[in-house]
Amino acid sequence: MCCVPSPAEKASIDKAFSLLNAHRAANGVPAVAYDEGLQAPIEAHVHHMAIHSFFAHQSPEVSVSSPAIRSSLCGAKGAAEILMAGNADPEAALNAWKNSSIHNSIMLSSAQKRVGIGLYGYYWGMVFGQ
Repeated sequence: MCCVPSPAEKASIDKAFSLLNAHRAANGVPAVAYDEGLQAPIEAHVHHMAIHSFFAHQSPEVSVSSPAIRSSLCGAKGAAEILMAGNADPEAALNAWKNSSIHNSIMLSSAQKRVGIGLYGYYWGMVFGQ
């Protein structure tokens, strides 16, 4: 349930994190801190989606069905989750989220103080925490 990204995935995740905080700064929002406790469950969820061919915030298995449950199983507390599929490039993922008003509002929420990012194949996810 709690996964660690490969070195190549981690390099892309680090780039996405940098782009996220640059986007927040450009919009007058303080940076978020990186939280590996939140990274573990979102990394597991993007693996799960890719391997089992589904794309949803809710997992089919009750034991890991929601972002809150997944985060708590890894010892963290997640508040909001955003997902994207279709491109492994961090800039493409951030641009897709920026172009979605709902996802962009989550990324720019000043209530969010921490983030964990997951990438597997072309599945991306971010879990934010307060």
